[in-house]
Amino acid sequence: MANREVFDLHDADCRGRAREVLARAGQATERQDPSSTELADFLAGALKNSATVWTYCPADERLDCARTALLTTQTVGGKGVWHAVGLSGHSQFLAEKVNPLPVEQVRLKIDAAQTVYRDSVRRTAELPRALTERAVPCERYFRMPLEDVERLFAMAHSRASEAAAFEDPWGFGVSSYEIERLSRATSWISEHVSPGSGLLLEVGSCEGAHTDLLLDAGHRLVACEPAAEFRRRLIGRVRGAVPVIASTLEELAASRSEPADAYLLLEMLYYLEDPAVVDDLPTDMIFISGPPTDPAYDAVHAWLSRSRVWMVRDQRQLIEPRFDFLCHDKVYQCKPGSLGLFCTRRSSKHP
Repeated sequence: MANREVFDLHDADCRGRAREVLARAGQATERQDPSSTELADFLAGALKNSATVWTYCPADERLDCARTALLTTQTVGGKGVWHAVGLSGHSQFLAEKVNPLPVEQVRLKIDAAQTVYRDSVRRTAELPRALTERAVPCERYFRMPLEDVERLFAMAHSRASEAAAFEDPWGFGVSSYEIERLSRATSWISEHVSPGSGLLLEVGSCEGAHTDLLLDAGHRLVACEPAAEFRRRLIGRVRGAVPVIASTLEELAASRSEPADAYLLLEMLYYLEDPAVVDDLPTDMIFISGPPTDPAYDAVHAWLSRSRVWMVRDQRQLIEPRFDFLCHDKVYQCKPGSLGLFCTRRSSKHP
C-alpha cells in the first residue's frame, strides 16, 4: 500500500479480497517515495515480533519501488528480507522461492494490472507489452546481503541521488566483464598515446578503477570526478599519485583551463544532451566509448558523422556483449558491450 496501512481483509472469497485491496490502493492518489524514518516507524512493530519482511526488488525499473526496497533493507539491516523480482527485465535472478500461480490467481493479477497500471501507459503503443510484463504467472523471491542490495540499486538507477553513496556500485573491481573492458580500453589508449608520451585527462574517473590501470601502464594523467562521494574515494585510492579535479565536462569545455594531449570520455558521453560541447575541450585527441546498441549512443555517432571539428581515426569493438554474474552470483544480465572511437581534431597535424 502506498501509505503502508495494515488492515484485515474480510472473510470472503479470494476475488472479493483482491477487490478490496485494489479499492484501498486506489485511494492513494499520488505515489510518494517513503523516507527512512517512515519505514523505520512502520517496521518497528513488525520486527519486534520477528516478522518476515517482503518488499520490492532494488533493481525494479520503477524508481519509487526500488527505493522502497533499498530503504526497507537498510532499515532492517538486510536480514530476513525477501525481495520480489518484480519489473526487473534487464536482470535475471536466482530465486530461492518460486510460487507458480493457479489460473484463478493469474486472472486476479491481470485484473490488478489493468486497474492499477492502465492509466499510466494508456496513451502509448507500449500498453499491451507493459500490461503483459506486469502479469507474470509465477512469483519469484530472493534474499541478498545489504551490500548487494545497495550495489544492485546503484547499478539499476545510476542517476539516482543515492547511487554515489555506495562503494564500487558498478562492480568495476569484481565483475569479470568490467575488469576486461577496462583492461582492453587501457591497451587501446596505449596504442595511440604511448605511455608517458602525453598527458591524459580522464573525465568521470568515479572511484579510480580505470585510473589505477592507466597509472600501472605508465600514463601521465589528471583524474576528474565531479561527484563528491566518488571523488573522496578516488582521492583516497590514488594517494596523490595523480591530480584530482572536480569539474564537469561542460565546465572543462567552458573554462579550457585543463589542456591535455587527449581527453578520455569513456562510457559517459552519451549522457550529454549535446555532445558538441566536446568541441571546446582544450585537446586535439579524444577517446570515446559506449554501448553500441544504446539509442543514446546513436546521438554520438550522428554528431561525429556531421562534425567539422573531429575525425574518427579508429573504431574498435573493445568488448562484445556477454552475460555477467553480479552480487555474489545472485543476479546475471547481458552487458551491452563497448565500442571505442578514437578521434582527432581536423585542424591538428595528427597523422
